[in-house]
Amino acid sequence: MHGAEKAPGASGIPAAPGMAAATPNTPDASPRLEPALLRPSRRRVWAAAHHLPATLQQLEPRLLMAADVVYALNAGGPGFTDGNGVVWVADAGFANPNAGNFTASTAQPINLSDPSVPAGTDAQLFQTERWDPSSGEDLTYSLAVDNGDYEVDLYFADIFSGTQGVGERVFDIVLEGQTVADDFDVVAAAGGGFTGIVETYSVAVSDGTIDLQFLHEVENPALKAILVRSVAVDPVDPPTPNVIAPYIDLNGFLPGIDTDTTFVVGQGPINVTPPDAGLADGDTDVVSLTVTVVGNPDGANETLDADLTGTNLTKAYANGVLTISGVAAFEVYQDVLRTITYDNTASPADGSTRTLALAASDGEL
Repeated sequence: MHGAEKAPGASGIPAAPGMAAATPNTPDASPRLEPALLRPSRRRVWAAAHHLPATLQQLEPRLLMAADVVYALNAGGPGFTDGNGVVWVADAGFANPNAGNFTASTAQPINLSDPSVPAGTDAQLFQTERWDPSSGEDLTYSLAVDNGDYEVDLYFADIFSGTQGVGERVFDIVLEGQTVADDFDVVAAAGGGFTGIVETYSVAVSDGTIDLQFLHEVENPALKAILVRSVAVDPVDPPTPNVIAPYIDLNGFLPGIDTDTTFVVGQGPINVTPPDAGLADGDTDVVSLTVTVVGNPDGANETLDADLTGTNLTKAYANGVLTISGVAAFEVYQDVLRTITYDNTASPADGSTRTLALAASDGEL
C-alpha cells in the first residue's frame, strides 16, 4: 500500500480571525448570511493544442525548446516558468478525477545528472507527484491535440522512503492503447531513489487525443510531470500558431483548482483568492481578467475590487462583474489575482452561497 505517502488535506481557505472556516464543497444551509460561504471557482479556458513548426533537438545534454511544447503539466505541483522558458501548469483538471487524486512532495534534493533530463530542468518538477492508490480507477490523462506526430516526455523520480529499492514500485505505461513500458521500475530505470529520469515516447495521433494510462503492478504508479512536444508539421498546410489559453489555479499546491472562503456581513471586505493562487500563459501576455459574482443576488450592494498598485492595468466594476484590463505579463496578472476582494453591504443580505467565476484572456483564446 502507498498509505505512508502524504495525501493533501481539504482544500478550504482558513477564515480570518473570528470567522468560521469554510468546509470544502459544503454549502451553508442557513438562509441567513451568518456566515455565508463564497465559492470562488475558476472557469478554466481549455488550452488548445496548436503548435509551431519545430525540429526536435536531441543533444547531450538534451535541450528543451519552449517553442515545441504543446502541454507542460506539473503533476501534483503548481504552475511556474522554468529556466528554459517553458510554462508549466498544474495537472489538476487534466487527470482522471476518479483516480490519482493523491499528491505528495519532498524537500529532499533530486539528482538530475541522468542525460535524459533536459539541461536547465528545475528540480521542483521532481519534488511533487501525483500517485494513484490501488482502489478506484487507474490514473489516466486525455490531452486534446491536433492530429500529427508528437513526443511525450514522462518525468519520474521515486521520492517515497518506502519504495527506494528495485522492484518496490512497478507499473505499466500505456500510450494510445499500446503498452510502451511493461513493468516499469522507476528506481531501476533511474539508478536509485530521489533521482530524476525522463522517459520519451513517440506517438502519431489520428483521433485528436493523446491518451495515457498508468496501470498497477507493484505498489502504486507515481508521476512527476508530462511534457508533450510537436515534432512535425504537415508540409502542405501552413503551420498553426502556438496558442495556449491562460490557466488559473486558485488552490495552489492542493488538489483541484477551486477554493472556498467565508464572508461575514458587517465585517468589511475579505480577500477571496489565496496568496498562492496561480495564473499562467505560455505564449503571450495577458490582456484581461474578469471576476463575476454569479447571479449577483444583492445587486449593487455586492462589490469586487483588486489592488493594481505598481501596474499599468485599469479596472471597472458594474453589475457584479470586475474587469481588469491592460497588456501585461502573466506574472503581473497573477499578483493582481491574489488581491481580489469581495464585500456586501446589503441589510439584510441574501444568505445564499455565492459563486465567483474567474476568466483570463490573452486576446487569442
